[in-house]
Amino acid sequence: MNWKNQSSYINMVVYLFCIIFVILPFFWFWKDLFIGGDDTRLFYLFPIEWIKNIGSYAWTNFSWLGSANPQYFVLPFLFLIAPFQYFGIPSYIIQNILIGALLSWGFYFLYKFFLKIIGNDFKVEALLSSLFFVLSPIIYINQIKVFLYPVWLIFFVPLLLYLSSYYVFEWRKSSLLFIFFSGVFWSIAFSQIPWVLGLIIPLLVFFIFFKKKIFIKILIILITLLWSQLFWLVPFLFVSFSGWGFVSEGVLTSEMNNTFYTTVEAVSRGNTIINPLLNNFNYGLFSNFGNPIKMIFDEYYNYTIYFSLVFFVLPFVCLLYKNSIKNYKLYLSLFASFLLILFLFVARIWIFYNIFLWFGQIPWFVMFRNFFDKFAISFVLIYSFLILYSLVLVRTILRKGKKIYNIIIFSLFFAIFINAIPLFSWVLLQLPLWTTKTIKTNVKIPQEYKDFMSKIRKYTDPNGRILILPYGISSYSYIIWEESNTIFQGRSPVELFSQRQDFSGRFSLWKDRKKFEQMLLERNYEWLKKILNNHAVKYIIYFPTLPNDFLKSYLFDSSLLEKQDQIFFKNIVWEKIIESSSGNYILLNLKDSYWEIISSSSTGMLILDRSSPVKYNISLFHLSGVQNLDFKDTFSRWWNLLLNNEPIFEETHHLVNDYANGRTLDAEYIKKNFPKDYYKENPDGSMDVNLTLYFRPQSYFYLWLGVSGLTFFWLIAWLLVDRRRQKNLVQQTSAWIKNLH
Repeated sequence: MNWKNQSSYINMVVYLFCIIFVILPFFWFWKDLFIGGDDTRLFYLFPIEWIKNIGSYAWTNFSWLGSANPQYFVLPFLFLIAPFQYFGIPSYIIQNILIGALLSWGFYFLYKFFLKIIGNDFKVEALLSSLFFVLSPIIYINQIKVFLYPVWLIFFVPLLLYLSSYYVFEWRKSSLLFIFFSGVFWSIAFSQIPWVLGLIIPLLVFFIFFKKKIFIKILIILITLLWSQLFWLVPFLFVSFSGWGFVSEGVLTSEMNNTFYTTVEAVSRGNTIINPLLNNFNYGLFSNFGNPIKMIFDEYYNYTIYFSLVFFVLPFVCLLYKNSIKNYKLYLSLFASFLLILFLFVARIWIFYNIFLWFGQIPWFVMFRNFFDKFAISFVLIYSFLILYSLVLVRTILRKGKKIYNIIIFSLFFAIFINAIPLFSWVLLQLPLWTTKTIKTNVKIPQEYKDFMSKIRKYTDPNGRILILPYGISSYSYIIWEESNTIFQGRSPVELFSQRQDFSGRFSLWKDRKKFEQMLLERNYEWLKKILNNHAVKYIIYFPTLPNDFLKSYLFDSSLLEKQDQIFFKNIVWEKIIESSSGNYILLNLKDSYWEIISSSSTGMLILDRSSPVKYNISLFHLSGVQNLDFKDTFSRWWNLLLNNEPIFEETHHLVNDYANGRTLDAEYIKKNFPKDYYKENPDGSMDVNLTLYFRPQSYFYLWLGVSGLTFFWLIAWLLVDRRRQKNLVQQTSAWIKNLH
């Protein structure tokens, strides 16, 4: 078959696949919601609430103790999809269109990029390589099924490559504007630093063989892209490296670093290079941990393994035809890049495994302890590049052997679709929750839960926190659908729906989790209440109807669960406040609860107004002498106490209860150093004063958002001036040529 003459048919096939990818999520989920997990995916369905309550702030209390973990990178994406919610489009339609667009655009832009670098004569090769990427079981099992933020790299990287190709190969400066614009609105993808580094590391091996001019252009593109991220990157880096941020308190701790070797040992056991070379996920991981995905291997992939041999045979055969390849050095660099990412994706490869373990001594390499996740997209993308280049080379080599080449093409098509059959079905995304037999996770949010959240907002003090029970070993909360075996399990949506802070498991309590669990096992309820009081917990949300199969899952510790019995509730619960309509959710009042998020040792009254997660307005009455003011959230030196917008008592800021913020207030100091109109003096000599507690890095977001905005308008102005200059140059050249005649 002469593939050059089939251009119009191939275009139709490309558009057909784009439509299929858009429709596919409706077949997978229909009206069910694909939500839960570490990122919850709730922001896709409730972007307006997320913008108002979580995404716009440098300090987050989402499902755990507060941390300096800005989520600004998700804001541009939320502003794109918020109109859909505003105009009342159902949540399941928003969800399915977004997932479909991710697959469709990722496929289309990668196809267009491949055509850009190899030419329109190789449309079949570009189509096959793009399908190889988007229909890879590695992409589905590792990324689509868990659907964390990095999943958007499946779309964003092909888009970035396509836009960059116009600048690199055609010198279109306008593409820089589109790169900047795309970088801003898809910062949700670029913000996932470990996955982005997982792409950059192997590509560096490939780029070093590029010509100097092309390398400089690539560098300009990266600088443009980096500049587009400043609105979230600068505040994030500021709080992360100040010593009190989410990174410094999490990723950089010795406790986290010590997990590198044990995690790598556990998740790499049984790994081989065979499955990845067949464009499939490593069977060993699922086999070792009893993951339900193992069933798909046992019942399907173990029988279709031989059809995928063509994937890795093709590139290795090309290596033998050194004299037939014009730019053999470039092909070798691509092959070397592939071998590097194969090593990073598998880790346990013979003697090279010790090298990977040695990498654990490199600062920050701990972020790659889940290597099978961080390098997955990069592996499949570079593999698709290798397949593309190999096909082009084979077609060049077999100029007179068209029948053989056609067999290779059809073999690749067949292998790609054989691998994709389980992905097109709903089975993969409908598997039961790990370690359970019957628990489904794709739910609808019932009206019962929405009404319950509304009542929580009505009947609870906004300055009192909530504890989720049963207590689990993650930081997850639950939503029970009408079918008792269908349960949302993920980061707690309580703050999203009710604007109340909650603790929903082991990782929520941070430093006090070990003490809390010890007291729970010892039934030391006085200490338990003291810990909860120190964290300003006043309420409990209890889920009494969770099925036994769910309670026996990996999300719970059986010994801890056993102690959460009637004796436990009798000792820590004061009264029931409300119960949901079907009895799936109960709000309880904690016994002996007397502390709020902000408390003072002063005998006078304190009125607290939490205007946002980064700002608390405090009214102190009858303040006299020296008093303590405690703020029960994670200690950070960037929490500033302000009097009429002027910092005060910063030198007295200290650690309280081994995690929280404390300050020593001095009424006489205020009288001596501030005007009288800053406070009200009472007849007994005490004072009434209004203070503000503010998380200062919030202001850096506004600053760098302005910088990003100015950069965007500067790029537009620069392009307009450059276009006018080029137009004048053309006119001057034409006039000069005319004068010659």
